[in-house]
Amino acid sequence: MSCHGCSSALRENNYLKCNGCKSEYCFACLNLTDDSSKLLTPEQIKSLSCPYCRNVTRRINNDDTPCRPRYQKGQAQSINVSFCDVTHNNTANTSVGISTDTGLAKEPVTMESISKLFDLKMAPDSTIMINLRAALNKDIEKMVAVHVNRAIENLKTDFSSTTDYLAAEQADLRSEIRQKDNLVKQLQTDISKCQNSLAKYQSRIQTIEKISRDMNIEVHEVPENKSENLPGIFKKLCECLQVDIPENDVKACRRVSKMNPSSGRPRNILVTLSSQRQRDLVLSSVTRFNKAHPRDRLASTHIGFTGETRRIYVAEHLSPETKEVHSVARKFCRDNNFKYVWVRFGQVYIRKDEQSQAQHIKTIECLNKLL
Repeated sequence: MSCHGCSSALRENNYLKCNGCKSEYCFACLNLTDDSSKLLTPEQIKSLSCPYCRNVTRRINNDDTPCRPRYQKGQAQSINVSFCDVTHNNTANTSVGISTDTGLAKEPVTMESISKLFDLKMAPDSTIMINLRAALNKDIEKMVAVHVNRAIENLKTDFSSTTDYLAAEQADLRSEIRQKDNLVKQLQTDISKCQNSLAKYQSRIQTIEKISRDMNIEVHEVPENKSENLPGIFKKLCECLQVDIPENDVKACRRVSKMNPSSGRPRNILVTLSSQRQRDLVLSSVTRFNKAHPRDRLASTHIGFTGETRRIYVAEHLSPETKEVHSVARKFCRDNNFKYVWVRFGQVYIRKDEQSQAQHIKTIECLNKLL
């Protein structure tokens, strides 16, 4: 602890405290000695006012000032400390100096002395500034704590609202996903059922198409012209094959459109007979003719066409699906050195050679399994 006036260290019982600002002053700054300090009454000590506090107060009589030179040895002992008037005059709050030498004059207060006292009072290490900073720190801490706590509470409220909203949204999403998942499973089941039903219907349609074509034969590579007589051409074909088909048993004879319009081949002739037996008779006759004439197989010249000779093929009337399988099977046989590919009763068969077993080709996937 140090003196607020001279900053010297204070010893026990060698200082007095101002009742205004609570600053401590040593006896030397107060122009007191140990003996003179003992003469002070309790009322005077309670009314003690330091020069800083006293100079701030407006005075009525400036002649009564406590500012005096520091007490020096050899001078008359005096008490130049400031106290409020112990008589408590209601008209003026004057400061009096108690001195053992009543003839010693009191010095007036100047602006320079006030400035020095103010500088000392406002010094960073002064008691007032220390107390002020401590009070400000406490107030600021309280204000900051209040605002921070309020902000934290607001954040907690907002965060709780946000988390509650997200939790509700998440629950809704889970419920919706669960519903969609059940719907997808139901749709997958329905699709599987539909696929099975479709496969059954396709099989039935193929069977119906096969039955509807059982009495048809298809003649390929017959030259085409505008004035042709298709029943007459078929009659010449039957004569060449030595097959007796009455005209009444030929229900229809017409050309059909090509599957590939850009092909340069002539359109096929489709002949509808009265029975499946007659169809099989024509087909077997073509096979016997070709075997009997291996170097002169059935061609356009055999049925009265002149000019370029074209091989004529007579086959069963196949459905579009079976035709596609037959076409792919022929290409497969060429690429993989299979010798034989044929159609019998609307079914496609292949065989690698004379010693191998015939393979029934139901779909194109069957060919991939043979690789």
